[in-house]
Amino acid sequence: MRGLSRKELTMKIGVVGAGIIGTSIAYHLGKAGAQVTIFDIGGPGDGVSSKSFACLNAFGQPAADLPFRLEAIRYHSTIARELGSERYLHITGTLRLGTVEGEAAKITANAKMMREFGGDANSLTGSTINELEPLVQAHRPIEGVSVPEEGWVDAKGLSRRLVHVATRNFDVRFRRLRVLRIGNDGLKPWVNYDLGTDLFDCVVLAAGSDTNPILQASNLTPFPIKADPGALREVPCHNESRGLGHVVYADSFHVRPSDRGGLLAGISPLVDDLQSSDRFEKESKAILDTGAEWIDRFAEMPGTPVLGIRSVTADELPILGRLEDANHIYIAVMHGGITLGPLVGRLVANEVVNEQASDLLARYRPSRFGNNATCAPATVSSSEDRRVAPMGPNASVEVQRDISLLKGEISLIRSTPPAPVWLGDTIRQSLAHVAEQANIGEIFRAHRFRGTEPDREAGAGWIAGRLGTAPAIDRMITTNGTQNALFLATLATTREKKVIAVEEIGYYAFRNIAALLGVTPRAVAMDHDGMLPDAFDKACNDGNVAAVYLQPTVHNPTAYVMSVERRQELAAVARRNNVQILEDDVYGLLPENSPIAISALAPELAWYATGPAKCVAPGLRIGYLVAPTAQAAAAAFAPVSTVTTWHVSPLVAEIAQQWIRDGTMGAIRDAIRAEVRTRQAIAAATLKGADYLSHSESIFIWLRLPSDTTEEKFVASARSRGVILRPGSMFWVSPPKQIDRIRVVLGSPDSAREVRSALEVIGSILH
Repeated sequence: MRGLSRKELTMKIGVVGAGIIGTSIAYHLGKAGAQVTIFDIGGPGDGVSSKSFACLNAFGQPAADLPFRLEAIRYHSTIARELGSERYLHITGTLRLGTVEGEAAKITANAKMMREFGGDANSLTGSTINELEPLVQAHRPIEGVSVPEEGWVDAKGLSRRLVHVATRNFDVRFRRLRVLRIGNDGLKPWVNYDLGTDLFDCVVLAAGSDTNPILQASNLTPFPIKADPGALREVPCHNESRGLGHVVYADSFHVRPSDRGGLLAGISPLVDDLQSSDRFEKESKAILDTGAEWIDRFAEMPGTPVLGIRSVTADELPILGRLEDANHIYIAVMHGGITLGPLVGRLVANEVVNEQASDLLARYRPSRFGNNATCAPATVSSSEDRRVAPMGPNASVEVQRDISLLKGEISLIRSTPPAPVWLGDTIRQSLAHVAEQANIGEIFRAHRFRGTEPDREAGAGWIAGRLGTAPAIDRMITTNGTQNALFLATLATTREKKVIAVEEIGYYAFRNIAALLGVTPRAVAMDHDGMLPDAFDKACNDGNVAAVYLQPTVHNPTAYVMSVERRQELAAVARRNNVQILEDDVYGLLPENSPIAISALAPELAWYATGPAKCVAPGLRIGYLVAPTAQAAAAAFAPVSTVTTWHVSPLVAEIAQQWIRDGTMGAIRDAIRAEVRTRQAIAAATLKGADYLSHSESIFIWLRLPSDTTEEKFVASARSRGVILRPGSMFWVSPPKQIDRIRVVLGSPDSAREVRSALEVIGSILH
């Protein structure tokens, strides 16, 4: 194939997405002389690419796609030599085995077609299969074919290598940022992210399952892409797994050596009428059932279910090309990207830089979806968040929306995070894992005072980034959520003095805790950066203040994130007045980049409280309290050891441990973070011109009301149109006569669509 030329005039290109597609495109663009910026919230290959079966396959593809697939597999060897990434590429060959009549017939037909297009497909006998793969139980009658050109690739390793080589040899940089929107102002396309907006000559959207959320947040029409959960099972390395040398496809079951030396198994997608909540569970069970039929002792091998997301278009073909109405925006999304990635990267780079259309990509243009694939404002929203209804050129879809009166009510009251669509499947999987533990009876019989050592060790690891280091577990108490932790800390610090300094506007539920314990909150003046140090110092003058309550990271309700300088000043005031610090960091783990917790600046005075309620799920009722010393922790827990809530639920604690250690907690948090950014972008677009305070990773905004209305009238007007709001007066320690703010929660609605609808109602009232 023809090489890429280097243009004298350097193009500036933004690539959204750092999976194998995005990194391949970015590498080849950089090689062609373009100036490239890659955007992704995670590291290269951390997303769907790392949770894929990652087989390099052409066998069984339609005749129209087979030449493209074969060339793509061969190009993997070329790019591996170029990058020095041979260790990630495994051309082991695949074995295609069938016992079911329909599957066997398909293998025969596909082998014939493979040979017609110049590929190898060699017939196998049962004895040959046993010689090649002793682990495989070759059933009879059987149809077997080996395809020596196929294999598998460590997709995450390859993605990282592409970025490594590109950033060191070409004008390519990687920015770990979440893209909120993309667009085209008529002159230059742009990428908007949480820290700003950059202009480019071209933007390539290679965001996989995030493609449609970005398009929808950008007021662009989404494509007919389904983002379905897909199940895999990873079996760790052990003696039985070392003999597997090929990728094996056996009827609907498939298995290969894993990237870490064990086995990775999967199953063909089950029937399409399954709901996503059932699919992962049923596919996970099917892997075990069918795997036991093909792999000796497979059901006995310990393994971990792996959740991936399949991004599949309505016609199951890639979408590759420029948008018709905005030809500076190029879409690159597909299922099967592991096979196609490097070659697609080369072809797309040639199209973008040299404006030379590739015949190999002609079949996959966005224009095949008709007017639905243009850059016109979106008028069709999905009925389920992050899922898009099929919209082919023959579809007739009409949506009527009257923002003056919604069907049903949308509540913007509860400060809860949005839930990923796959959360239910993950919970079911985790419950099953806990139930399978041999000591499950002992777990449920034992008291869990302060949490077990493993509970606290897991929690210490989870919060280490906020405190600069993992706290000693003897300073920790595992609690029934963050509010329970704050209750214990307040009780422990107010045994003698009964006054706590609080900001004049703040979390009302903490004042409820204080009232229950007979403690008086003393309001302290604040500004946009939080409590004023001088006012705090003055409030301590009478010597009656026992502690100060602070929520410095995504303050509720104003959403400010306190600067490091202000944190240092407040810590100094607390130290000077010998005042304990109660830090409520329940939102602190949601933003990707936050200043260090104030508790790390004055650890000898600080009681640090957090939990997963606002960044994972409020139903995961566990919290972590870190006391200044081990002695203080023991003294704090002693009075309540057999009172109030006693200890955290064993089931919840076991799940929290599991999720922290296997990365599930972080994955849920990252998915929520991405969705929150999308909803904040919707708020920015829908409430354009409105006066409100917020943060790009906050699940609420603090909205200023028009001067010609009152809080009561505004809340009542919204309620009459189907939107439920909470009065802002409850956040003031001493509410003023005229309240001009309300908190609007973006996280509580089930979908981004509901958020947009509710905010349109609010916007209509504002104007």
